[in-house]
Amino acid sequence: MIFGVISILAGIGFLILTEQARKDSEKLKDTFMSKRGQPLSTFAYPFVGRTEEARQAIIENKTLRQLNLGEKYVVSLMLMVLGIWQLFRF
Repeated sequence: MIFGVISILAGIGFLILTEQARKDSEKLKDTFMSKRGQPLSTFAYPFVGRTEEARQAIIENKTLRQLNLGEKYVVSLMLMVLGIWQLFRF
C-alpha cells in the first residue's frame, strides 16, 4: 500500500516537473541532457559526446522536443497507474 502511494506521488511530481520543463526552455535542456553530457532521455543518446549540440537541438527541433516531452508524460502516467494498481490490488 505504501508503495502505491509513493508511486502515485512520484508520478504527480514527475508530471509537474514535465509541465515546468515544457514552459521553460532552460529546464527543458536540463531534462534532456545534463551539463556534464549525461543523457537523461532515450532520445538524447544520438547526441552522446556533443552536449552543447544536444542542448541546442532540443530547443530548435520541434519533433525532438515533442518526443522528449511525450516520453516524460508516458513515464509519469506509468508511475501513477502502477500506484493505483498497487493501492487497489488484493
